[in-house]
Amino acid sequence: MKTCFLYIAVVSIFIFNKGLNAQSFYTMDELKSMKMEAVDNNQYRLAKVIQDEIDKRNSSTYKLNKEAWEDDSLIVAEVNELEKQQKRAVVNENWLLAKSLKTTIFNKKYIKETEVTTSKYVGLNNRREDIYQEMLKKGFVSSSFLSISENDFVEEDNSTETVTKIGKTTDQSDEFKYRRSSLYTLMINDNQREHFEVILNAFGNTPLSEKFNDHNIGPYLIDATGYVKDRSSEITVYLEKNNVAKDLVAKWFNRSKDGAFDMSLIQNRGEYSATVQDKVVAANLERGEALLADAGEELIGNTYVIINDFKFTNKEEVAKKVSNAAGWAKLGASYLPGGSTITNTADVVDAGATIAGKGYIIKTTSYLYKLDWNDSIAAVFYNNLWVDQNNLDPAKIAAFEKSGLFKLRLVGYEDAWADLQSSIFTNKSDEELIYIATIKAVDKAIAKLQRKYEEFRTKTPLTSVDPLTAKIGLKEGLEPNDKYEVLEQTMDENGKISYKRKSIIRAQKGMIWDNTYVPEDAKGQVPQQNINETHFIGSKAGLYPGMLIRQIN
Repeated sequence: MKTCFLYIAVVSIFIFNKGLNAQSFYTMDELKSMKMEAVDNNQYRLAKVIQDEIDKRNSSTYKLNKEAWEDDSLIVAEVNELEKQQKRAVVNENWLLAKSLKTTIFNKKYIKETEVTTSKYVGLNNRREDIYQEMLKKGFVSSSFLSISENDFVEEDNSTETVTKIGKTTDQSDEFKYRRSSLYTLMINDNQREHFEVILNAFGNTPLSEKFNDHNIGPYLIDATGYVKDRSSEITVYLEKNNVAKDLVAKWFNRSKDGAFDMSLIQNRGEYSATVQDKVVAANLERGEALLADAGEELIGNTYVIINDFKFTNKEEVAKKVSNAAGWAKLGASYLPGGSTITNTADVVDAGATIAGKGYIIKTTSYLYKLDWNDSIAAVFYNNLWVDQNNLDPAKIAAFEKSGLFKLRLVGYEDAWADLQSSIFTNKSDEELIYIATIKAVDKAIAKLQRKYEEFRTKTPLTSVDPLTAKIGLKEGLEPNDKYEVLEQTMDENGKISYKRKSIIRAQKGMIWDNTYVPEDAKGQVPQQNINETHFIGSKAGLYPGMLIRQIN
């Protein structure tokens, strides 16, 4: 069994810790010997993993960038000795000692002695908290001080054409302009949960995907305790009690402290020309009516709220459950030479749980809500509640503040999870692994919600036609042969946007961009991809960069 456990240990180094700066205290000769033995035992998967590590060490970029601890000869000597002890512990199957040594090695390398008990992932400045406190100072009704990225507008087209194609450009460096859905995100606040502060900081410091407009209105925590399968009812109560829908509308119309609205954000995100602001509120003008309807349908009506309920799970605890024994046995057998023929199932289960089980799962249940906005709601708002700096009607200001017109509708919810390995060989701290897993869980949740609910699917511009490419990938849940429609945006003489399908394309197998989250300090350790966008296959006739693609399956 020692040989078997040693093989599991090797696999855990290269498979489970890929891209996480795994320890590599095996010599090249030892690796080559292990590879040959794996081949002799018909363990070709293991042999391939070991060969990949050999190739990595032979590359010209291997360990090109020294880490800070490597400049301290005393630390280097201590680490070398500890790694020898760790290696012996693995060979002797002394997993507790190996785990303890792993922690000691990490502390020696990356944490000063005076900081050993403090994780950099606990007590972080939380970006969302900072923004929230700043918004409190300025008042919830005015969040325009936040930097908004949608600063480029489409100028009015003075040509004789009644329909203008949008996005076509000869300059590939231009940023493609298109209308994104707007998103406001929150999370369940239960500080009694294990590792809650790390999860909270990961959520608070993760920027929103560029596929959405940031529609943050301030509060980002919903107080709740315990775990329940479906907490949509209590979330709905919170949203209604705190007038979240009305605050979302107030942000859309840039409501000031004195109650006045304006169209600057809608102008900004809708790519309307500067003269639109004067016309859009004139309901008696045909162009104004058309633009009001267009803004409502394309912008305000695509406002969403996601509430994440995070749960931390230690895989070692999961592994101990009898119901999972078969799964761990299968995992152990898949990495052990002759594992499938070992009669002592308990040994195989223990092997799988010992290595594969030393990690963390962050599960999130993500609840998706959509702001209700239709012609009748818009009519009441513009006729009965609208005020601007030229007409500060106290009655209408009071009517908006008391209004129950605006609602959020539950679209549905999805479970998603991310797990990262914390084997005895991983150089990442437990807190860092949990931090990374939290970010990945959020990305997976959004991807699953978009796949399930068509109304939540985002549009993404084509970046090139030969080859067909777009800046989406694994982070968005892309899978080989996923189908996308290619849409051409057009704007009529009244400024109303419409879309026409021009082609159907499919994600190309083997050419899907891995744009999942990688920590800054690990980016140099992750194998480089030869692509930085996903490639598609399908008809290119009539297509051009800037056209939008949207998933249809």
